[in-house]
Amino acid sequence: MSQLTIEKDIEYIKNQVNYLDTFQQRIAQALKELKSGSVWKGLSSDEPIYLDINRWLKSYSTLKMHLYQKDVIDKELRDSLSKLPQLVFKKPLSTKDSLKEKGGFTKFLYSIVPPFRTGFNKRRVKEIEKQLLEYKEWGEKLRKLSFQIERVYTDGI
Repeated sequence: MSQLTIEKDIEYIKNQVNYLDTFQQRIAQALKELKSGSVWKGLSSDEPIYLDINRWLKSYSTLKMHLYQKDVIDKELRDSLSKLPQLVFKKPLSTKDSLKEKGGFTKFLYSIVPPFRTGFNKRRVKEIEKQLLEYKEWGEKLRKLSFQIERVYTDGI
């Protein structure tokens, strides 16, 4: 492996880590907007946050696979990378579809009682937030492993 290839690979890894950070920030901002806007109106099937989540997941998977395929990493790093899960976003049903699955009493309460509506919608946003917190944790682990692999590269130079 030439010096130039190593430098390009380090740059690629840094770019992927930056993508993860950028999408994480965008997701955090979109989550704030989702919390404030969807409390009353509910979730739609095409919320803007879903696009950023999918981009983050794609970047996560790309970086994970790229790092796993490296010849320079030792068995311990490879095992740590293999323990990282393949993340899949479980998009909740839209509020409209979710209410179709509920009984008539729930639909009635949702349309007539504002505190019930906000509570119902908050729980659904919490489902998304719970997944995002888990993704953030796995992203941080991947980030740390990326830096360890970078260190292996730079120690060899």
